[in-house]
Amino acid sequence: KYNSLWRDLEQFNLTRNMRADNDVDFATWLLQLGNGQLPEVDGVRDTVEIPREMVCDVANLIDFVFPQQMSLANIDEFARKIILCPRNDECRQVNRTMLQRIDGAHRSYTAIDS
Repeated sequence: KYNSLWRDLEQFNLTRNMRADNDVDFATWLLQLGNGQLPEVDGVRDTVEIPREMVCDVANLIDFVFPQQMSLANIDEFARKIILCPRNDECRQVNRTMLQRIDGAHRSYTAIDS
């Protein structure tokens, strides 16, 4: 959908995988994934198994990116950080956790997308 806000936003493209620079096993696995060289799971096409050591717990990820206590006085600092979520349920989980860390009263604003 077109929204007039889009013209005020700047799009960024991720060009460098920072984890692959420091983790040889991950870089190798990622290349194999991209080249279609990983084995299928139970013979199901287009499925792969992600090694357990490469899966990050969401709570640990939040702790790594953001401090335990956050203040609205430091909002500019937090606005420069981001956690990308592939699914809405994961996004809601991150948002709930983050809201609990912010000092002060919480308010919810709702909108209708028509």
